[in-house]
Amino acid sequence: MRTSSKFLTIFSAFLCVLTIEAIVVKQESSLYGPYEAGTGHLAYWGLSGSAHLAETAIRLTPDEAAKQGSIWNNYAILSNDWEFHVQFHIHGKGVHLNGNGLAFWYARDPLTPGPVFGSRDYFSGLGIFIDTVENAAAPHNHRHPYLSAVVNNGSFPYHHDEQGTAGQIGGCHLQARNLEWPSKIAISYISDVLTVFLDTQGTETWTQCFRAVGVHLPTGYFLGVSANTGEYSDNHDIVAITTLDNIIPDKIWEDRSYLVPYAEYLEIPFVSAHYQRHAVVEEVVEHKVEEILAEKQDVIPEVKVEVPPPPPPQPEVKVEPKPEVKVEPKPKIKVEPKPEVKAEPPLPPPKKKVQPQPKVKVEKQQEVKAEPEPEAKASFLRKVIYIGGIAVILYVAVFMFRKYNAQRKERMQKRLY
Repeated sequence: MRTSSKFLTIFSAFLCVLTIEAIVVKQESSLYGPYEAGTGHLAYWGLSGSAHLAETAIRLTPDEAAKQGSIWNNYAILSNDWEFHVQFHIHGKGVHLNGNGLAFWYARDPLTPGPVFGSRDYFSGLGIFIDTVENAAAPHNHRHPYLSAVVNNGSFPYHHDEQGTAGQIGGCHLQARNLEWPSKIAISYISDVLTVFLDTQGTETWTQCFRAVGVHLPTGYFLGVSANTGEYSDNHDIVAITTLDNIIPDKIWEDRSYLVPYAEYLEIPFVSAHYQRHAVVEEVVEHKVEEILAEKQDVIPEVKVEVPPPPPPQPEVKVEPKPEVKVEPKPKIKVEPKPEVKAEPPLPPPKKKVQPQPKVKVEKQQEVKAEPEPEAKASFLRKVIYIGGIAVILYVAVFMFRKYNAQRKERMQKRLY
């Protein structure tokens, strides 16, 4: 049986692809300047609210009060492992009075304005928030600006008054306001592990903010960035966005569109009634109710309830037993057994004598060894030479691909940073 040369080529190329680990830049989910109307890569993104094109960035909110804006990618993420890199700049005229902050999303409902940093509340998915406003009325043990991450299934709200710590899976402090250079954030989601890295010094040196295991996110959600301002304001600019698709060898793709987002571990657990109230709110309500009841104890008169006396005991009624009725047993009737009839077994048929047939001896034929033809030898040599040539070509192809991949990574890093 001869092997097809086309089959060998396809099979060898397939083995080459399986042995290479690649990081692919998703062009339809990436964003870079210049930001001019009609630019091709802007067609994959949608703007809402006060978001508009500036000279070197996309400005989500100007330095004005009561503004909100967002930018969302139109393509859903179908990969199980991905990275989301964003270069942003937060700056404004205020020194201590500024707000409100920035949010990075992997959520189900894009382009939906709302109170959570310019996007909707009761979201489904992952939200990573940079809160630049410090609420002195709420107790907390961290400095601002503060980065926190929350996984929500769409059933409980985001609590601004708790500085982003309600139900967070990780967080850290960062200094990312009024810097001379843009800051960078890298959100990595690989094998249900969420890791966030930061570069706020402009030195291309990444610092890990937090790492959370057991984070389960579905496929088919959308990436986006949003911001808003309140009484105080800031400029929130997006300089560049890069989305990477991590291809891991020997890992089978899984359809997780049915999955409900959840996290196994929380840094600060929360307890909610029907997923609508936080434990702190419940404690305050219970405390207020106890105070109101304590104040009204002196006002409400006591009501005495008279218990009626028990009824007198009734006389016992004696029930005479009925006389027993004796039933005489019926006489037994004896049944005589019938005589058994013995059946004689049938006679066996007469046996027939079978004469043995004479054995026929079969002589073994001598095996004739066929010598290989010269054409078969030549065909085998051609196959060996062909397979060796393919191996050399594959080795050169793998070497050139790895060299090209390294050069491409260097170009992408130069483009991003």
